[in-house]
Amino acid sequence: SDLLRPGAVGCEQRAVVSLLLAVPAGIMGAVFGRISEEQPAYALMRGAAAGVSEIRKYEPMIVATTSYDVNTGMTNSGGEFGRLARFIGVFSTPANEDESSHAPTAISMTAPVLLSNPAPRSNEDKASHATRERVMMFTMPASRFKSVDMVPKPKDARVTIKELPSQTMAVRTFNWSLTQSVVTENLEALLADLETDPEYTPVLRDEEPRWLVAGYNAPFTLPWLKTNDVLVEVQERDQNSLESVSLSSAPSLGGTSS
Repeated sequence: SDLLRPGAVGCEQRAVVSLLLAVPAGIMGAVFGRISEEQPAYALMRGAAAGVSEIRKYEPMIVATTSYDVNTGMTNSGGEFGRLARFIGVFSTPANEDESSHAPTAISMTAPVLLSNPAPRSNEDKASHATRERVMMFTMPASRFKSVDMVPKPKDARVTIKELPSQTMAVRTFNWSLTQSVVTENLEALLADLETDPEYTPVLRDEEPRWLVAGYNAPFTLPWLKTNDVLVEVQERDQNSLESVSLSSAPSLGGTSS
């Protein structure tokens, strides 16, 4: 090809190179799937293998949550992301107030963005799914906030700050953009692995597993380089029923309670 000859790069190629060089390194990294934001801490209890899911034990975490409109599906057309983004100050002045200074305080973006019950399961009708609590969550940077009281107060009443307890999650990681079909496919694959898991079983709430989706990348990240998780809350198979009831009534990653 002529493009391979020394000195053969033309005006169009030079313009593309100049454009790429002008893009800040952080944004370019995000385009190609780099995840530089602070993430929730967890202990890897078991790695993934054929037919066996990865198991993570998450440390307690503080989250900003908002209800996710049941009619928006995976489209975020109800403005849920923007509501949380304004709270931390992504777009402009943070929509929050520090209790000490009474001033708005910027909060660093973290990863991932969490969605609980974002789409119906393959065997679940829309009416049944509409009764389940759906929330979007931003995790607050643990390096900065050690308690709920330390987090600035949201100005939007639809945003709530909560602390979630330590939880054990079965995890399936996948790529591409978050669509209902992709999410449902990966959820069902994870649940199928858990049916025969010798160590862990899903925590149930109203006879349904407690699950959520985690998206780690910006919308402009190349789809095949995006990192996502589907997570199902689990417990060890030898736990007794009283412990199971206790787990299902507590606030959790798979659906917070007020």
